[in-house]
Amino acid sequence: MKRAIILSAVLGGAVCAWVGGARVRAAEGVAPAQIQGSVRRIELPEMGNGWPEGPGKDVVEVQCGVCHSGRYLTMQPTFPRKTWEAQVEKMRKVFGAPIPDQSVPGIVEYLMKVRGRE
Repeated sequence: MKRAIILSAVLGGAVCAWVGGARVRAAEGVAPAQIQGSVRRIELPEMGNGWPEGPGKDVVEVQCGVCHSGRYLTMQPTFPRKTWEAQVEKMRKVFGAPIPDQSVPGIVEYLMKVRGRE
């Protein structure tokens, strides 16, 4: 019996709060249907994929874009060829990137073009 009384009080309080809140929203000119269960839409700025233009961009987008964004690439310092080659190999050997052997030279060339130094 005691549990039933407590449950009734809790449920009654929740219903009163819900109805009271709906009345306040209605008084503010906001229909309850706009607040409860409706879908809201926001517009986000178009950011693009951020991959810089360069020869081999299409291969890099497919092979490297699985894990990395172009924006991530543009945040990297410029590296010499040997460092980029080592980075690509690290992605393959250590992190298991499924980059085929024939794609490696094109990826390194692209990286050199957009973030490389000789």
